[in-house]
Amino acid sequence: MPSARTDTAAEHASPARAQELLEQTDHTVDRIAQESGFGTAHALRRHFHTVLHTTPDAYRRAWELGG
Repeated sequence: MPSARTDTAAEHASPARAQELLEQTDHTVDRIAQESGFGTAHALRRHFHTVLHTTPDAYRRAWELGG
């Protein structure tokens, strides 16, 4: 019997990579989500909201202003 797949894209995501891309590029949140393993912008936004209590866009703006 095949095993059920229980992992999600977020389990293979790299939050540090997402933050790095937000800090160093002008890529869209959609592109950053894909390149950092979150898969969708929604999943990336949910992670940022849950863990950092902010949005990817707000994180980028804060970074641009010096943190």
